[in-house]
Amino acid sequence: MFNLHIKKINYRASLLLFLPWLGVIFIFIFVIIPHWQTYDFLKNQIAAKTPTIKADYAEAMNLKKVVEQESGEVLGQKRHFADSGDNLVFITALETLASSANVKVELNFLSPTASDSRYQILPLTLNATGRYSDLLSYLNGLENFDYYVTISSFTLNKKALNKAQTEEDNYSLFLTVKSYWRK
Repeated sequence: MFNLHIKKINYRASLLLFLPWLGVIFIFIFVIIPHWQTYDFLKNQIAAKTPTIKADYAEAMNLKKVVEQESGEVLGQKRHFADSGDNLVFITALETLASSANVKVELNFLSPTASDSRYQILPLTLNATGRYSDLLSYLNGLENFDYYVTISSFTLNKKALNKAQTEEDNYSLFLTVKSYWRK
């Protein structure tokens, strides 16, 4: 009658073919799908908070600029504007700097120049005498001065000696400096 031809199934070979597919399905269900859901969740959270973070960053940068302009802390330097009523304090600071550098200095304020709504530029001339190394120390002190000052020009000369001077005191330094005063 009917001739049923039944093949013997090799269970071992089938199992070897079936197990890798089972492993792939297992990894897909239990690893990839949960991580993909976490990725989508985090991506949506970041997208939702990005405008707020950008606005906060922009506000912080504006605040930083205001602080730098008002307090004078630029690049970590603790400089500040001289206040309009502090002429004597400013002059004393310049004389203290000269004294600490062993330099004799004469200073003269010139007429005010350009100004801004926040500050005024007041130029001055400094005529310093002393040893070469002391004058360099004085220049370095001006560059790191507590107040905002910029050196516009300088001239260093070797002076002719008179009887009261020693060989060490025969240099003169003439500076034109701009000082910045808060209005």
